[in-house]
Amino acid sequence: PISGLCLDRKARQFAMGVGCCCPGLPGCRQRAGRPAQHSTRFHSAANSIEEELALLTLADVLEALTGTRPENASLILSEAAIDSRQVIPAALFVALPGERSDGHDYIGAAFERGAAIALVQKDVSARYPTLDLVNAPPPNTIQLQPPFCLRVPNSLKALQDIAAFWRRKLKVRVIGITGSVGKST
Repeated sequence: PISGLCLDRKARQFAMGVGCCCPGLPGCRQRAGRPAQHSTRFHSAANSIEEELALLTLADVLEALTGTRPENASLILSEAAIDSRQVIPAALFVALPGERSDGHDYIGAAFERGAAIALVQKDVSARYPTLDLVNAPPPNTIQLQPPFCLRVPNSLKALQDIAAFWRRKLKVRVIGITGSVGKST
């Protein structure tokens, strides 16, 4: 399998005129020392790779939550996680309160693992830098440097709002698998 990051890098190299956009992909007829020869259909698909790959940014998160898109919120988020043990660098950690444990107790652990932002519903401003979206509208420019918290009224609802915003932005086909037997295979 070819990762999106790999395809993105190859598409960028091709756009800059460095090598082929797709070595090894089906339809590529590049030979050593010779330029790639592709059908028009294949080339348009290869060139749209970069256009299709999108990365979630802090600006996207703030727009999904408030309807306002700040100017300098270009921080790229690698993924969203609700378990601090699964956080990777540049992730959005969502602190969800639970029956047995509270995600707010693990914000520090998420930041230690490299989370850039924590989405919280409790006031943690005494322990971590926080952009409060509950009591004030978002500023036009973001002054905080990661890691920091985004305080919202309900972190689960905020996660759902971000997911809905992102799904609308990507324009992907959604497929539902229904039934009571065999869905895990």
